[in-house]
Amino acid sequence: MAITKTLTYCGIQIPNAYIRIMAVSGKLSVGIYVTLHADRGQQAYDTREYNFTPNLTSPILTQAYDFLKVQPEFVGATDVLESGQTA
Repeated sequence: MAITKTLTYCGIQIPNAYIRIMAVSGKLSVGIYVTLHADRGQQAYDTREYNFTPNLTSPILTQAYDFLKVQPEFVGATDVLESGQTA
């Protein structure tokens, strides 16, 4: 899974940037490591780290993407399903 949104990086607009969580660590406080790509096939142009407190009732990766989608820079991002994934 990933999300996509038009982003601006160093003053350059990147339409449909591909935003993917590369790692999740922790239990009570979770760190997520995010890579930003110009598109799915490109190398990352930026990496970022975020932290949030999860609940214990839903999958951690789902919570991590939901957390990202309410961060100011990612509001309005849409889900991108990988091959074989369903919504």
